[in-house]
Amino acid sequence: FRLRRTTKPLVVPTQLHAEPGKLVLTFPQTLNRETATDPGNFNVKTWTIRRSADYGSPHFDERDRTVTAATPSADGMSLTLDVEGFESTRCYSLTWDVDAEDGSAVTGTIHGTVQ
Repeated sequence: FRLRRTTKPLVVPTQLHAEPGKLVLTFPQTLNRETATDPGNFNVKTWTIRRSADYGSPHFDERDRTVTAATPSADGMSLTLDVEGFESTRCYSLTWDVDAEDGSAVTGTIHGTVQ
């Protein structure tokens, strides 16, 4: 990746909390309630990999998980996503495409593991 300095704020989650059926994201900026509460603006996938001495593995048991609700906190900086069938997983990805309160785009993807 190549990084370049800009004067624009970087709006990425500052906290992530996962529990069965839920993901909670906290952002450094207030989100637009209309876009942040639309479950269609979020995508969650889970999968597993084969552990081996070799680097990399194809995805096994890859599943799209449905985000059934996106609920903002009172201050509008955190979102609780209700995710159907979300539980401990070796690999997941969460993608979002919402707006900040000032109208700027807030998009991104996080990959992780939940144990």
